[in-house]
Amino acid sequence: MKAWLIAWLAVLIFGVAGCSKSLQERAEQGDPDAQHALGYMYDQGEGVPIDDAEAAKWYRMAAEQGNAEAQLSLGIMLDEGEGVAIDDAEAVKWYLKAAEQGIADAQFYLGFMYAIGEGVPANEAESFHWYSLAAEQGNADAQLEIGAMYENGKSVPADAAKAMKWYRKAAEQGNAQAQNNVGVLYVNGEGIPQDYVEGYAWLAAAGANGCEFSYQTNAEIRSKLSSRELADARKRAKVLRLKYPSE
Repeated sequence: MKAWLIAWLAVLIFGVAGCSKSLQERAEQGDPDAQHALGYMYDQGEGVPIDDAEAAKWYRMAAEQGNAEAQLSLGIMLDEGEGVAIDDAEAVKWYLKAAEQGIADAQFYLGFMYAIGEGVPANEAESFHWYSLAAEQGNADAQLEIGAMYENGKSVPADAAKAMKWYRKAAEQGNAQAQNNVGVLYVNGEGIPQDYVEGYAWLAAAGANGCEFSYQTNAEIRSKLSSRELADARKRAKVLRLKYPSE
């Protein structure tokens, strides 16, 4: 890290004699935004050594005062056992508080907890509800999950067109799995007219962005394309890779 940035962070955290209150002072005096910011610095090692326990402490103080971002961060630490013991039920508690304040990532994590039954009983309807709220705010992971629920008829009637809609939204944010799923739906003609060229292109983009299964699928459909179609598909794939790079 550059020397000037280290010096700036030190001033921000610890202050300078005669200047306004430092971040540390404001956090200690109960400012929830300062508490969250200080927790983030300990979490990420910005200006201070990484200290998960210290990060969790400050996140909790801010979270208990209603800071939504801190509630999300504390939920993640409890979920993953960073700086605190793993506690799925308490993680859900804090995800819910942040989700109710409109934090899209918290809505996604809460949907995921309901999907897998960690910290709460598994509940597909609740999972769909929270994924939907996150997806509407543009969360690509939630958009992928909503697409999968529509494709497989989980909690909602199966609807390939709606599955394609949500997969496409996530794919256009660079989500490689969603790009793969868009390609598969094009190849199979589900929710959209069958189009091997477009399917190949999306699968190739997904493979380039790290989706391992896409290459195998594309090898299987290559034989269905003429030389001209294959050339067009490869050109289209290049466009998609450049336009929608991996997240």
